[in-house]
Amino acid sequence: YNRHRKRWCDAYLKAVNESEKVVLLCEDYIDEFYKLYSVPRNEKFCAIPNPLPESYLHNKLPDFSCKENVILYVGRLSFEKNVQTMLAVWEKLQPRLAGWTFKIVGDGPEREKLEQYAGEHNISCVEFVGAVTNPTEYYRKAKMLLLLSKFEGFPMVLIEAQSFGTVPVSYPSSNGVKSIIEDGGGVMVNSMDPKVIANTVYGLAVDEQKMRVMSAAVHEKSARYRVDIIADRWKELIAGK
Repeated sequence: YNRHRKRWCDAYLKAVNESEKVVLLCEDYIDEFYKLYSVPRNEKFCAIPNPLPESYLHNKLPDFSCKENVILYVGRLSFEKNVQTMLAVWEKLQPRLAGWTFKIVGDGPEREKLEQYAGEHNISCVEFVGAVTNPTEYYRKAKMLLLLSKFEGFPMVLIEAQSFGTVPVSYPSSNGVKSIIEDGGGVMVNSMDPKVIANTVYGLAVDEQKMRVMSAAVHEKSARYRVDIIADRWKELIAGK
């Protein structure tokens, strides 16, 4: 990052100078942008998040009683996604959560290493599903989604999970993550210590009433990212309002 920072900074400054508007994915990224790239504060900057795909839009909260005792990860199996830490968390959880399963949906360069790690540590009740075209069936059944990435931009996987009433538990690796999780959007864990994360997840898993309330809350927050709502913000921006 440091090797390329000046080149990025020059490119961003050029783009800012040549643009009428600069759109970032959440409000907190604006201040971060000013600071990182020494850009003068001006009215060009605004924030509009990415929309939730229409296939994930649900008018009604999915029935929580139809969910299974599943903790889910959806995404690439790559270094930055930090799936090995998730396996370390599950290693501590599995003896305490009889009847639960950790499902890993996705593929990538770290898959063989991760499967080997699970085998060497005798981690049971973990399923490597592999890449799927449409993960909606997994969101629908899971009670929680785990995301512990080393860095993220604006991870749509969190919003997709919310739309199915699946409660995200995430490390706040970026302001984009924070903007999705805060205000009833899930649970933030401010630690990469597997024991701390495991205790947080366990506390949710054994409290079904709390999970039901949180499931409804995250589903409600996902409505903020409906295509029509985000489209209207773009229309207003283009119209100069």
